[in-house]
Amino acid sequence: PNQLQGSPSPSPTASPQPSPDQSVIPPGVNPVSSAAVAANSPDAASSPAAILTDPQALRQLNQKLYTQLDTAWRTAPQFNERLTYRVSVRNDGKIVGYKAENSAALNSVNQTPLLNLVEVPTADRPAQSEPITQFKVVFTPNGVLEVNPWHGYPTSLTPITDGNRIKQLNEKLHTQIDQKWQGTPDFKEDLVYRVKVSNEGGLAGYEAMNQPAVDFAQKTPLPSLLKVTPEAQGKVAEFRVVFKGNGVLQVSPWDGANR
Repeated sequence: PNQLQGSPSPSPTASPQPSPDQSVIPPGVNPVSSAAVAANSPDAASSPAAILTDPQALRQLNQKLYTQLDTAWRTAPQFNERLTYRVSVRNDGKIVGYKAENSAALNSVNQTPLLNLVEVPTADRPAQSEPITQFKVVFTPNGVLEVNPWHGYPTSLTPITDGNRIKQLNEKLHTQIDQKWQGTPDFKEDLVYRVKVSNEGGLAGYEAMNQPAVDFAQKTPLPSLLKVTPEAQGKVAEFRVVFKGNGVLQVSPWDGANR
């Protein structure tokens, strides 16, 4: 990702509109770049900020941020583009800063809950006094919220090569998803995902492979099935998972599906 700009923007209540390269930050709140979470930031060595390396703790913080934003986001979207932000969060889940990553995000920030959720520093709790972690937050025009660690989840995964085990995991993954995928789909195009499964059968990660899969990810069972466990740090197999608009579920080995 590109380096963040270090200059805070005017107050969101001020009449002048910020230029597209400015962050929208409440008075007294440092932009997320000042926290220097990114490993390639020039301030990383001297900053108290640190990227969480424990996958389970990172996932819990991700869920805490998602719940906080999802609960506060109650207005129907009036924007037509995805609003993407880089958000800085303390380990207690409090938002301490954010930066708009595209022009649409900058112009429509008042349609998100970010302005009201950013915690303004105080004398007892100044900015940069505690470690923070950055997340990619996307508000989509169809009302779906996406929250993911900015640098992804740390893993040390190696591929499963045993054909019989891959076949068993394929069947297990199909069963897990099929049991949780209830109701009539409200999408028309296929949702295609690349899904990682641990040797024990737990969902270790997934990646949307087309735009409909991005837009409707929260309408699938994948987020609820995702597990980051010690087992998920070992061997994994990858599968192609397709949710079809007619309600059919397809699961096949990723390599086999792409030969």
